[in-house]
Amino acid sequence: MNVLELLPKPRQTCCVSRSFGRPVTKLAELREAIATHTAKAAYKLRKDNLAASVLSVFIATNRHRPDAPYYRNTATVDFPSATNDAIILTKAALRALEPLYRVNDHYQKAGVWLAELSPTNQSQQDLFIPSQDQAKARRRMRVRCSEPTVWGGDAALCG
Repeated sequence: MNVLELLPKPRQTCCVSRSFGRPVTKLAELREAIATHTAKAAYKLRKDNLAASVLSVFIATNRHRPDAPYYRNTATVDFPSATNDAIILTKAALRALEPLYRVNDHYQKAGVWLAELSPTNQSQQDLFIPSQDQAKARRRMRVRCSEPTVWGGDAALCG
């Protein structure tokens, strides 16, 4: 057995999703769930020293409900440079959610999926954002965003 085979493989994606305990019809409730899921996913990336170049948001109704058609949709956002900044990710996720939402649908599940992960020390910097601003954003994330369990399982962590 090769020693490299014993090392854990680096994470390639990060998904945070939950089914709701009851049907959700309001956009505000979906926004809150997506913001919470995004903050948790961003925390996982920072904990593993990773950053994402792609974010996807998905929502779905109950496929087993006979009186309503099943609806599931996804929106994807590509970032110019990989990030694990919860504020940047959350703003993008909430913008992506808006066109997916349909009034009068009863949503059962929502989630966020982060992909094209790369180590933070290998992420390419955005040429249009000064490096001191990027460093300031990293410090802000260390100060403002703590482990989810500190605040409670579903607390909004950043904002």
